[in-house]
Amino acid sequence: MEILAHDAVRAITRLAFPVKFDDRLRRLNRITPANKLKSAAIAALIDAVPAVAGPIFATLADRKVDIAALIADDDALAEHIRQNVAGTFHPTGTCRMGKADDRASVTDAAGRVHGVAGLRVIDASIMPTIPRGNTNIPTIMVAEKLAAEMLREQT
Repeated sequence: MEILAHDAVRAITRLAFPVKFDDRLRRLNRITPANKLKSAAIAALIDAVPAVAGPIFATLADRKVDIAALIADDDALAEHIRQNVAGTFHPTGTCRMGKADDRASVTDAAGRVHGVAGLRVIDASIMPTIPRGNTNIPTIMVAEKLAAEMLREQT
């Protein structure tokens, strides 16, 4: 909650909310032509009218959960986690690398988070696309390359 409430994070985040990860949402997450079209339409609508993001995501997630209320109630938070947190395979791209003017990117090519001084992301989350194979070796390569770049910047 403290991280989400920080001014630098709030400046780059429109909406944060916990989801109810049920079968309906799992079906929506499948990569299909119909879901790609739906996602593009929803994204365009949210970009055009940002105020609709909350109601849209609350509908897609099947319920609106108040993050502050969850954090205030340890039992409710524990139950939410038990019911909604699941493993995924090879998650990447959540902090996508790209240029600062690309709204879909979070970091630059050196892993620096756009708009947040002193913060870098150096893991598989900066990969702009999902690798077709295991992410272990590519992640090590990314980390080694960016660590070397950080050392070069210090000298």
